[in-house]
Amino acid sequence: MKITSIRPWLLVLILGLAVNTYAGPTDLLRQAYGELASADHDYKGHRLAAMKKIDEAGKLLGVKLHGDGKDHEKQGISDEHLRIAQGLLGQAASGLSGKALKRVQAAERDLSVALSVK
Repeated sequence: MKITSIRPWLLVLILGLAVNTYAGPTDLLRQAYGELASADHDYKGHRLAAMKKIDEAGKLLGVKLHGDGKDHEKQGISDEHLRIAQGLLGQAASGLSGKALKRVQAAERDLSVALSVK
């Protein structure tokens, strides 16, 4: 299969998974935040709510997160960014506890709602 025949969202998913193989919770939070920042803004506030919760978790862990990307991608690609972010948060949650864990779990719930928005 030629690389040009791979669907763009699949390539994003594969690259996202490859990057995280040995990342710790704070790295995973940064990556998840970045995925959401580059996604489209069409999720009735749920994408932004998840970003705020990830930022809160980051602050609890001493990690500064910032930015809200201005990309406006096709919906399928944007949805994949949200799914990748969900996976990253799930990985990060396994290494967290207390308030940071609660914020990350709340962000995961926001992303589930966001992905149900059509």
